[in-house]
Amino acid sequence: MLKFLKKIKPLGLFVMSFCWLFVITCKPLNNEIHVEDYILNNPSIINTIQNTQTQSGNSKINQFIVKQEKKYRATENKQAREVIWADMNGDGKKDCIVLYSLDSVGRSNLHLDYLAIFLKYSNTSLKYITRKVIGGNHIRAVLKVQPVIDGKIIINTLEYLPSEASCCPSKKGRIQITLYKNRLLETKK
Repeated sequence: MLKFLKKIKPLGLFVMSFCWLFVITCKPLNNEIHVEDYILNNPSIINTIQNTQTQSGNSKINQFIVKQEKKYRATENKQAREVIWADMNGDGKKDCIVLYSLDSVGRSNLHLDYLAIFLKYSNTSLKYITRKVIGGNHIRAVLKVQPVIDGKIIINTLEYLPSEASCCPSKKGRIQITLYKNRLLETKK
């Protein structure tokens, strides 16, 4: 059973509780109970496990962003939030990359786009590491985050030309962001 739990990397206690509940409440067929087979062949159980992991991570992310909102007297644009899971530090675990936007920063019309990194230390434990402003008024418009490859985050942007208003950057650009010694480093591509 423990080998099975490691294989699907679930929320250990949740799955263990479910498995024992299953064993206690179900009548065995042919005097055998194959909990692993039952779980692997039941997509709703796998989805429940994955959703529980995601909600656990989202809770940590939500708490972090609420603190940022208070600190900068701003409001998050929740529709702009993007969460990406990829290994950022080479340990083989999928870390959490969060792109989020704070509007009305300092009670003004300023908005800022941030990239935050939460490293994964166990199956469920995320730890905030760092964040960086990557866009906003008079900085650049963030268009799309590309799939992360080898810990490199590539972001398509629109850059401002010297004569452009703060509403309308037009020059296509691309930036690359990497995590180095718990800091986010940016290079133009």
